[in-house]
Amino acid sequence: MADGSRRDKTDVRVHCLGEVDELNACIGVALSFLEDGPLARVLFAVQHDLFDIGAEICQPGKFLIDEA
Repeated sequence: MADGSRRDKTDVRVHCLGEVDELNACIGVALSFLEDGPLARVLFAVQHDLFDIGAEICQPGKFLIDEA
């Protein structure tokens, strides 16, 4: 983890990081087929949120995403 702690490969945090990364990659592929427009901007914003979620997952106690 980013805080230096170690987790088993089967730990839920490790699994969640993989899922978030895979979703982010899929969105990246979709974006490669889109021209700039409203949908591309929304997907780009979602990617940024996914990066923040990944940071929260790999740093226990870190909060970057709020309800807003």
